[in-house]
Amino acid sequence: MADGYIKIYRQVRQHWTYKRSEYFHAWFEMLACAKYTPEPETRLIEGQLVTINYGEFVFGRTSWSKRLNIPETVLRGLIQKLVRDGMIELVGRYNKCTVYRIQNYGKFNQRTDQQTNQQQTLDNQGIEGYSDQQINQRLANRQPAGNHTQESRRKSRRIKQFINDSFREIKNFRQRYDDETLQLIDDYLDILRTTRVSNRISDSVICKVYEQMSKYPVIVVKYACNTIINNPALHSKKENYFFGIMRNTQADEAAEKLRKYEAEQAAGPVKPNPQYMRLKELVNRGSTGI
Repeated sequence: MADGYIKIYRQVRQHWTYKRSEYFHAWFEMLACAKYTPEPETRLIEGQLVTINYGEFVFGRTSWSKRLNIPETVLRGLIQKLVRDGMIELVGRYNKCTVYRIQNYGKFNQRTDQQTNQQQTLDNQGIEGYSDQQINQRLANRQPAGNHTQESRRKSRRIKQFINDSFREIKNFRQRYDDETLQLIDDYLDILRTTRVSNRISDSVICKVYEQMSKYPVIVVKYACNTIINNPALHSKKENYFFGIMRNTQADEAAEKLRKYEAEQAAGPVKPNPQYMRLKELVNRGSTGI
């Protein structure tokens, strides 16, 4: 990348792309070639105008095979696996190339230290995207003064509106719960973050969790959060497991089990779960839940 860097975590060694050098080489090339600024860009490729947006890259099996020295059959198989695994998605096909989008590209794309710190503030609130200052600075740096295109301005407004809408939606969901329940939810979300390689979850995932919780009585939500938090064996489970607990638990059953748990706590001092505390320290960003 000409600006910033690509963030790769050590856990990548456990990923299936790392197990085969050709796969990892090509995957890294996709990350490096993806559009890393928010404004769209139109390129002339083999006589065709192709518009590239944030997180998208242009793929040509023949040209990539020659450049990376990887057989076309291997690249074809890799693309199919990446699509099936939800790591990339097809945007558009052209005569000589195909455009793909890298899912959750924001967690790989890093800017300067100051911009990264600003982004971290949003990430700590469960919001992955661009702040107003980042967007405006990007546009100012990339375009001559007084020559901002309408498309670039519309793009920046869409990104900012998406962030604002998501933040408001999460805040509205949280109004349903008291402080005690919110603390349980925040603790569960901290655990859920550790199920991702980046130790972060996007605002869309958080909205989905709150949306699912809104379908069930508050007592069921408390029981489901409590079940995950106090069972280290469940800390690696993703949100669908949490949804299943709520779906299969009646309100009276949840209330009875919570009463038993609270009685056990009152009977004697309960030591903090060491594995849970380690995961909390790993997240190391507080429990805002938004």
